[in-house]
Amino acid sequence: MDPRERALGLHRDGQLVEADRAYRAALDAHPDDARLRHFHGGLLMQSGRLEEAALQFQKVAAQAPDAVENLAALALCLRDLGRLAEALPVAHRVLALRPDDALALLVAGSTHAALGEGTQAERLLRECVGLAPANTEAWHHLGVVLQEQGRWDEAASAHERVAARRAGAWYNVGLCRERQGDLLLARECYGRFNQAHPDRIAGWTRRAQVQALLCDFPGEAESVARIRARLARPEALAVDDQAEPFVLSFLPLPDADRRRLLEHAVHQVQAKAGRLADGMQPAKTGARQAGTHLRLGYVSPDFGEHAVGSLMRDVFAAHDRGRVHVTAYSLRRHAGATADAIRSGCDVFRDCEAMATPAIAESIAADGIDVLVDLGSYTSGARPELLALRPAPVQLAYLGFLHPHGAPWLDAVVLDPWLLPAGAEAMFGEPVRRLSTLMLPGRSAEPAPIDRARFGLPAERVLLAAFNNSYKFDRALLEAWLEIAGRAPQAVFVLSVPPQAEPLLRRHWAGQGG
Repeated sequence: MDPRERALGLHRDGQLVEADRAYRAALDAHPDDARLRHFHGGLLMQSGRLEEAALQFQKVAAQAPDAVENLAALALCLRDLGRLAEALPVAHRVLALRPDDALALLVAGSTHAALGEGTQAERLLRECVGLAPANTEAWHHLGVVLQEQGRWDEAASAHERVAARRAGAWYNVGLCRERQGDLLLARECYGRFNQAHPDRIAGWTRRAQVQALLCDFPGEAESVARIRARLARPEALAVDDQAEPFVLSFLPLPDADRRRLLEHAVHQVQAKAGRLADGMQPAKTGARQAGTHLRLGYVSPDFGEHAVGSLMRDVFAAHDRGRVHVTAYSLRRHAGATADAIRSGCDVFRDCEAMATPAIAESIAADGIDVLVDLGSYTSGARPELLALRPAPVQLAYLGFLHPHGAPWLDAVVLDPWLLPAGAEAMFGEPVRRLSTLMLPGRSAEPAPIDRARFGLPAERVLLAAFNNSYKFDRALLEAWLEIAGRAPQAVFVLSVPPQAEPLLRRHWAGQGG
């Protein structure tokens, strides 16, 4: 039998190890056989050996520069290797050769998505699913692009198409439903994901978050137990598994488990930044010239009606313009009075919602920012990989995430003596810089008239109110409140919780004698 046909036959039969050997022997005898080399590249790609596969596809491209299937495979390899600057022109070449082909549209759209170029990615991926409605990979990438734009219902619909064939997509459906505020449906979606992938910590972490929001204390405890059981095994964390750092800040986990999960998340951010840095120009971080204004940059997804936006509303305008120049980089677009006040208080305000992360980093470097302050860190809509690209010589975290970051891209976390008393620095792995005063900005406002009747509250009794997110209402806190209620029976507790959490919270309160 011809050694080339033998290699192809072994490959068709799924005997990948033997087929690899046969391909190599056949290519030694026939090094100019582009078809054979392309199929060998496909086997290497199938085996997860992407660097070797890309090399084979590149050799084929040198022989047959217009072989579309080979160029598409090369672009996908380069994309998945994170070599995005190399992948993009190859993807565009495929699209130029076959502008109405679903595969070409998928390759180009997914590469733009990996670069964070959502508008271009969405256009191409929608064309792709229009031609090939059953293409689950295209629906997946489209769902991710829509998620990144906060278009939760559209994103959930895209991911549901994938979940009909791949149960792993229930994770993304759950994330979208959670962001929409349907906590019960999100809990169900995460449950489906966990049933299909019981060893994935990401799913148990998200389910625990929703259970905490619902005040489902037994459910949260069960999910946390599953997380701890996985961490007890050395192979627990797959490279692409992730527990979100924000959720780690409040789940009842031992410090050692929390640190391990945070370190893993930090490694993932660094890996993503490494992929995004491909093809970027190095940032110029020379010393600031004497006598010039200090150029401050603030980056956040929350320059609007959000706790961070409300606190920072008047801060930018209050900077001493004789000493500093202020530029804001908004990762999400906002409207309203708070957004207008923030925008007008800055010397430069850049709307970066539609910008890819490398482009934002290059803009920060081009603006000559001396000190970049991250107001988002690991919160929703933030881009920690932007800071990991190191666009500014000094980078600080402030206000948005008041917990350990474990982030080598930060030079310090800014806190105050009340949030982190002297002697407690060991809680943080990074340097801490304390303000001499309270770190939470304040703003003066005329006191509103008190109108308890509007909310159905008694006129004379003491009100004890907590308007935090419900994930902060854990068992220990409720037990403390119940003890207070026992000592002050005339006090009225006013809590703000999602409607779906109220039945469970009331049941727990009543069950404890409240």
